[in-house]
Amino acid sequence: MTTSVRTNSIQEPTAFWLTEPCPTWCDMPEMHRAEDVGEDRTHNGELRRLVTTTMDVERSEVDGRVCRGERPPHLMLYLQQGYREVEPRVWVGRDDTNQGVYLTLSEAEQLAATLVDLVKDVR
Repeated sequence: MTTSVRTNSIQEPTAFWLTEPCPTWCDMPEMHRAEDVGEDRTHNGELRRLVTTTMDVERSEVDGRVCRGERPPHLMLYLQQGYREVEPRVWVGRDDTNQGVYLTLSEAEQLAATLVDLVKDVR
């Protein structure tokens, strides 16, 4: 079992594959384990949800009956960085569907600026 100690907001490495401390935004550094396989060797930031009032509620069928989702429609956003990647990416996804896109930090900044410009056009 691996353990970690957070000192001065710097996460000390706990798994052999971590060559440096976790980034300060890594939400669950205690979850890094030596036995993690390649795709699990990631730093993940805090999950943020943005409720979207214009999206349809997800519907699914269980035993032939239509069921509505328990949560309102939302976008899921978080940072993710593989242990060999130079910088994090931003995930923008729909609900819990695993449908979405990863954006570079530069692309995320461009999207944010574009959204602000669009809103400014009508306000």
